[in-house]
Amino acid sequence: MYEAFEYLTDLYLSEFIVGILIISIIVVVMSIFHIVMSPVDTQSVISKKIKPTRRQNKEPKIKYSKEFLKRVKGVDLNLRDQDK
Repeated sequence: MYEAFEYLTDLYLSEFIVGILIISIIVVVMSIFHIVMSPVDTQSVISKKIKPTRRQNKEPKIKYSKEFLKRVKGVDLNLRDQDK
């Protein structure tokens, strides 16, 4: 049995490899044609199902105390009041 299998693999190995390559190329070409020929309307249906998220207009400002900023090293923030 092993000798028969070895004989067949020696005889038809290159044909087997070429057959697998041809089948894989056909699958890739058919996939490309399927993507190209598919209608574009399916994308709009998906986009209608997605609800847009609400965005905040302004980001909340964080106010730091002068004491906190004095303890933090390397931070150079201007804390002067602009009204003065």
